[in-house]
Amino acid sequence: MSATLTINGRANLVQRILGVTAITPSYIAWGNGSGTSSPTNQALFGEVVQDGRAMGVANSTTTDTTGDTLQVVGTIVATQDEVITNCGLYDVATPASSFALQSAVTSTTQTTINVVSTYGSPPSSYPFNAQIGSEIITVVSVSSNPNFTQWTVVRGVNGSTVSPSIAAMTPITTVHGNLFGLADFAPLGLNQGDSVTLTFKVQIS
Repeated sequence: MSATLTINGRANLVQRILGVTAITPSYIAWGNGSGTSSPTNQALFGEVVQDGRAMGVANSTTTDTTGDTLQVVGTIVATQDEVITNCGLYDVATPASSFALQSAVTSTTQTTINVVSTYGSPPSSYPFNAQIGSEIITVVSVSSNPNFTQWTVVRGVNGSTVSPSIAAMTPITTVHGNLFGLADFAPLGLNQGDSVTLTFKVQIS
């Protein structure tokens, strides 16, 4: 398992220290894709949009000294049989849209990808960002096809690493809201109706 405070999460903390208004990240979501947590992440690895984002309870708790840790606790219920592999903390309740690669990406220079929708529609205007594995892409144009949608993209944005190959049917999650923190873990199988309580802790040390 690995976990990270993202670039957006770090910026959120700085804004709070400076007294600038910042939204408390208190919405928990999970995903079913593969990837390794990195500060450059902007979305989950394959957010399970159908399960929604659950509002957690945020408070301060103690790890080493009084009040040195932000803690958010929330419970999500599986709406289907599924396997989850990662979870994240957001500042907005509305889930992203999810897609999958219709055909594999085969090089670091490939900038046209074919995708199929798995839940929801892409943002109505572009450019917009999306996460595919551990890579962030910017979608600069969209064209429809009877069997798939073609996206023209900029690869490896937000400081992420361009993947040399990405398998067909890899989940894609559009960026919706600021991802504060992300954790990936060994696959966890769930049955419909199962609930999992997730606890996020960020220690200031």
